[in-house]
Amino acid sequence: MRRKLTAAGLGFLILSVIVPDPASAGSPSEEVPPFQDSEIQRRWRQDRKDYVLIGGVIYQERITGEFSPVIDYYDPDFLKDNYLFDGGGVFQTFDDRGVAARIRLSNSYSDDFESYMDFSELFVSRELVDGLARTDSRGRAYDFREFPTRWSSLTLQSPSAPTVERYVELRKSILENGGDFIDNRVDLSVERARSGTQCLRFHAVPPSRSMVTSKSSIATESVFFRKGDEFRFSGMFFFELGMPTTIMDLESTWLLGHSGIRILFAPDGTPYVELKAFDKPLLRSREFRVPRNRWVHIDIRIVLDDVSGRVQLRVDDEMVIDGTMPTLPLPDTVLNSVEIGISAASEETILYVDDIEVEQIGAP
Repeated sequence: MRRKLTAAGLGFLILSVIVPDPASAGSPSEEVPPFQDSEIQRRWRQDRKDYVLIGGVIYQERITGEFSPVIDYYDPDFLKDNYLFDGGGVFQTFDDRGVAARIRLSNSYSDDFESYMDFSELFVSRELVDGLARTDSRGRAYDFREFPTRWSSLTLQSPSAPTVERYVELRKSILENGGDFIDNRVDLSVERARSGTQCLRFHAVPPSRSMVTSKSSIATESVFFRKGDEFRFSGMFFFELGMPTTIMDLESTWLLGHSGIRILFAPDGTPYVELKAFDKPLLRSREFRVPRNRWVHIDIRIVLDDVSGRVQLRVDDEMVIDGTMPTLPLPDTVLNSVEIGISAASEETILYVDDIEVEQIGAP
């Protein structure tokens, strides 16, 4: 059965889930006859089992030549069902409290975190959205370029909120009802501002034994990157305690598990870039280790392609990764979310972030 995929709308509350292991997704419900090779979107091997993606569905390929459905990965119709291309702009369409609505997306955004008087101002609110709405013959219209902030999601996965349901409840409590953090937290900080007077401080406690990871991060769904685009991200980072596994993810909320490409670090500070999809191709630095206890400038450029993309990662203007790899899960993937902070950690971690920039190189 095809899952109904919907945009987050102007609530912008995204459910972050772990990419499932197809082998643990449950017993196959039925066997289907062989497919034609032309129907197969992707083929890979995982845990000594063979899998294929066909029509947006993951199947296990049996030695008999038959296929067993495992789980829906995405809806191939997501683009025509959720996006509008009009007048040189890209719009995401959605239902806004019973009214047809659209919002213009933008691949250019920067934030020095100086304009926020309070933590709650960091995030898009209903009041902010209502004040920027326009109405025409096609419904309500919004434009991200007019938003003073684009951060829309807060993820605090920890021993006190280990499941999706628990950390979504916590997020609603903090952002909608003025509740307090439990253990993991994100704060505006004047302790180590790189420029101006404040920056963001992310703190994550270690995950419990039953958890895969701990998270303390924010995200925006205001972008639209796809095959052929060159994505650039730049930011200042201060690694104070521990080492975050991941500090920046460019993801697709249309794919199960929010597949995408991300910047990671080994426990010793070795950086690498990984495509979080299928067999997870990656590029790793051989000798470089990221400095700790000082501000570090991290800049990445990614040419997006499902076969032969390119990655260039610089730290303090030193090229530490430069190579080719698949940088997009599928040819029709749209990467629509940028997540920053401690998006994964295996130990107690404190990270400061300042002066972030997102842009599409070569865009008009």
